[in-house]
Amino acid sequence: MVSAQSVVELDAGGTSLYDSYGVAAHLYTAKADGWVGIGVQDGDFVFGAAIQTSFKEDSLRVGSDVLVERYPTDLFSMGVNILGQDVRYTFVRPRTYVTALAGWAAATNSSQFFQAYEFSNPFGALTVRQLAAPRVVLGFNGVIAEQQSALGSVAWGPLPNLDLAAIGGIGSNKGYGAVSAGWRLPTFSIRGSYVSQATGFRRADLPYPVQTEADKENIQLEWEPWTEILLGAARQNFVQDSGGTTTPITASGNTFYASARRFGFRAQAGLYDSESQGISNLSNYFALGRSFGRWLDVDAYLLQSRPSVGPATNTPIVNLRERIIPRLALIQQLAWNDGDRVTVQFGGELVLPFGDVGVSYQIVQQPFQPLDPFKSVLSLSARLQLGRYATSLNTTFMPDGSVNYIATAATYLYFGQFGGMQPNLVQTQLGRFVIRGRVVDEAGQPVDGAAIALDGDMAFTNPEGQFLVRVGRPRDYRVTVRFAEFLLPGQWEVVSAPATIKALPEDRAPSHDIVLRRVVVPVPDANPPAPADSTVAPTPEQVPQ
Repeated sequence: MVSAQSVVELDAGGTSLYDSYGVAAHLYTAKADGWVGIGVQDGDFVFGAAIQTSFKEDSLRVGSDVLVERYPTDLFSMGVNILGQDVRYTFVRPRTYVTALAGWAAATNSSQFFQAYEFSNPFGALTVRQLAAPRVVLGFNGVIAEQQSALGSVAWGPLPNLDLAAIGGIGSNKGYGAVSAGWRLPTFSIRGSYVSQATGFRRADLPYPVQTEADKENIQLEWEPWTEILLGAARQNFVQDSGGTTTPITASGNTFYASARRFGFRAQAGLYDSESQGISNLSNYFALGRSFGRWLDVDAYLLQSRPSVGPATNTPIVNLRERIIPRLALIQQLAWNDGDRVTVQFGGELVLPFGDVGVSYQIVQQPFQPLDPFKSVLSLSARLQLGRYATSLNTTFMPDGSVNYIATAATYLYFGQFGGMQPNLVQTQLGRFVIRGRVVDEAGQPVDGAAIALDGDMAFTNPEGQFLVRVGRPRDYRVTVRFAEFLLPGQWEVVSAPATIKALPEDRAPSHDIVLRRVVVPVPDANPPAPADSTVAPTPEQVPQ
């Protein structure tokens, strides 16, 4: 019989990235957490389950989960997520983080919401992060499969604003080495990396979606000579998943871009010199926008493409946004294609008492599509709280310009003394309370490995910057950011953080944001200025609006 201190969270979702849709039930008890999920993946029925229990800071987990292969030199790529059915033990201490696991990877990738799939390739993995000194983190990423991966890394912050990193070893029995550096002053930043990888390199010899890896030299510089004026330049090289049977696709490009805000106007420009699959393209964009009072906003674009094969094209685009009432705005995008054909797309934004809904359009640059370098993509977002049901809909843009749609829904059911699942919280029956939050930098990018103390409980953020602590009493807990115990190098400071967070029942505990920034320390001109903020700057692949 389930105790009165147990709670079930129901989730449903789907994603076009993996062509998978399903539902999951998460069970939280005083001793362990677990879930079961069922769904459809590529037309096949799939099932998954997991259970986890904790031993103070450590945890043991059995079932479906995700192996995140991310390197400290990943300044221009996002790493990969590998789904698997495994047994894993995570060891956490103030200066040490170790995860060891063994199991089976997925034959096909499935929904991130329920992680249910068939057993396939057997594998084992070991991830280690060791804070060797206040600004030095040693790391190891190892995967045992049919072909092996073993890479050692070091991340070093010799100055408060300078981040250096290096990694080397093999991935799927193919050589890999990379170095990276990031340096930021109040008005200037530079980040760069060099990657050397053998043909056929993959982070693990396991199934995962086609990914774009940074390759060879990548560098990006940005300069803000005056407030609200930005100049930037970049040199980038990419390769798409070289582990398959086909020849890997590469893309390279040089980019120059600028933006300014003056006298109520927004001006932007960019020049792209790109090459992929033997075809080069010199393309550019110009944009000018302005708000006319609170009720009308206009952006005009001119997109120009000059491929080495085929005709040059000029595409004017106008975005209109009208604020009808404070809670409602309408959006139209007019594009003149092929000189005279007009395409009109509609969208809007609606703010409701129980959430918000938005349909808009963004222009992205596609380095792997040399004949069609610019694309207008539909952007959807919705966050609705329908009674006890929380729903969301979002889109994400992939490196090749494709769009992934993600939809979710969730609610909570409580087991109590009334003979079954209660649709509403009965406050006296719930003995489990949570504190949850997210640590991000000023650009909204997650901070991995941040140490957050909540009175006597310590939490470390995951790669998404999230932390969660379960406590037994619904009281205020004092929040302390423990910089000395971060599992990443560099010097940080708090931009904003709550002084205390109150532990609340599962269905009412909001996520609290903690915002950090890299410390920028001015130095005399005679010395190299102190560098870099790890803030991820806007990438030149996406044309800003």
